[in-house]
Amino acid sequence: MVTAIAYDEDTIKILLLGDEDEITRGVEKFHEAKCGHICRIIQNANRYLDRHGIEDVYQDTIVILLEKAKSRDYDAKGDLIAYVGRIAKNKARDHYRRAEMHKKHADAIAKAIEDRLRLTDIGRQWSRKQSEERTKFNIIVNRVIDSLPKIQRAVTIAWIDVFPAMQWQLIASAASRLANHHITIPSAKSAWAEAERKLRSAWSGEGSHSSGGML
Repeated sequence: MVTAIAYDEDTIKILLLGDEDEITRGVEKFHEAKCGHICRIIQNANRYLDRHGIEDVYQDTIVILLEKAKSRDYDAKGDLIAYVGRIAKNKARDHYRRAEMHKKHADAIAKAIEDRLRLTDIGRQWSRKQSEERTKFNIIVNRVIDSLPKIQRAVTIAWIDVFPAMQWQLIASAASRLANHHITIPSAKSAWAEAERKLRSAWSGEGSHSSGGML
């Protein structure tokens, strides 16, 4: 039997107004008592999120609460659950907008990969595919992006946005905003290399399935 964690809002608020160690303890206490409640708020705000998406948004929400408390930007006068809930809703909606954005850019992903692989057997076979086959592949690409870890997903979306410019400073900056986490240029390049490997794998798998082998 799981024992419910007691929620003492007054104690947590006092901790959030304390030093760094106290703030950390306050956030941990809130997490232990209200993780499920905040995750339900996230799910209600964005019904398209899967379990991993909800976890990502929740982690972003907790990080924001921690940062606001440390920067003394937290107002302890209001209801704490409502305060964190508003952050969670905004992050869930941001996640939805980003998802819609990268779906709209699915053709750009295919075009980008096509350009990079134009002189390969894969690229030549892709150029001969019908629109229905390309649409099917775009769906697969979107699924791959949805399954990427947070940093890789942010870098991939940023990479699409700046293509064909390929300016890594812009990519790292845009990815940092999307991930709510500072991403350096070397980290962005590393994340993209791994994401591209997974996209190429999806490309090859789809090609092998529909074209009798593209590699």
